[in-house]
Amino acid sequence: MLLGLIAGTWLAINWIRAGGKGSLGRWARLAIVGTAIAAIVLVVAVGQRRSVASAAARGLEQLTGNGRPALVDLGADMCGACKRMAPILEELKVRYAGILDVHFLDVHKNPALGSLYGIRGIPTQIFYDPSGEELFRHEGFYSEQDILDKWRELGFVLTSDRTDRDETLPKQQP
Repeated sequence: MLLGLIAGTWLAINWIRAGGKGSLGRWARLAIVGTAIAAIVLVVAVGQRRSVASAAARGLEQLTGNGRPALVDLGADMCGACKRMAPILEELKVRYAGILDVHFLDVHKNPALGSLYGIRGIPTQIFYDPSGEELFRHEGFYSEQDILDKWRELGFVLTSDRTDRDETLPKQQP
């Protein structure tokens, strides 16, 4: 497509330089029309890709920054390690409902997410603080205990009835 775009543009430029004089051969006219069509298709495709990427960004923003820490797992339904992560994510989602937001996003069904967030391998778990700031990311399988330990290391104490950041915990008086 790119080669056709270049060739058609070259033909059109040379015809215009000649002052539009002389007849264009059948193939030259077809090349110019093909170039115009290719340019339109390219503009539409780029526009759609940008809108998908911005929709993906808006979608992830809605998943994080709502006053609770969030764990977002980017993977795929057909990935072996992702399949092993699924019950762990579901357990965390149920056990810490209202305390920790847990989300799974399929990057095979929405490839814009993978490129938008720099995903190099799946599954990738991204840890967000309550304001939506990324704290940590991990690639590959991550056990439930490893996830809970990482939250603790990041300063969050997850219990089934509350979540506190270490610096917001009340200081004990001596």
